[in-house]
Amino acid sequence: MSVLDASCYATQGYASPEVLAFNQEAPSRAASLLGKLWEEVRDLFGQADTVNDRLKKAVENKLTPDERAALGRQEKEFHRKQMESLRTGMSWGADGPDLNDYPLIGKRDQMLRDAEQEICHFVRNSMSHSEKQELDSEFFRYGELMKAYRESPIFKPRPRPGLAIQRFYQNVGSAVEKFGGV
Repeated sequence: MSVLDASCYATQGYASPEVLAFNQEAPSRAASLLGKLWEEVRDLFGQADTVNDRLKKAVENKLTPDERAALGRQEKEFHRKQMESLRTGMSWGADGPDLNDYPLIGKRDQMLRDAEQEICHFVRNSMSHSEKQELDSEFFRYGELMKAYRESPIFKPRPRPGLAIQRFYQNVGSAVEKFGGV
């Protein structure tokens, strides 16, 4: 397996660590005790920011104010059309909105994909070869444990990612914070 070959994860039925890194909880920005308490409350109700949420905000901040306003309108319209499509009972493809009609959503999504690739490339390049190998082998072990966990009818504790995976996720989170200018 090549260290940088993400297709090897797909052939095994797993998402790559790069993809999963953006779904992790974002690093805390709270400076005060009250701020930390508020973050805990949001996390309790499943409203904590993910790394992807922070990256999306950072990408949107790179748009002009007029583009951000137009993007907001396009997102509302797109969501409205999605809901109408669901209410009529049609499948997404039949009566759903076409992203080609919403160019700013497409532009933002492309900027987001480009930023994700740039950040993962940066984080991976800052790792030594042995760290990359350790991350990949640990991620495959974790994937096997998660597969067994999901398939088992017996209650077991959910597997936890190892230290190499946790470090990688933290480094991606930190890189997103730097990307966003925080």
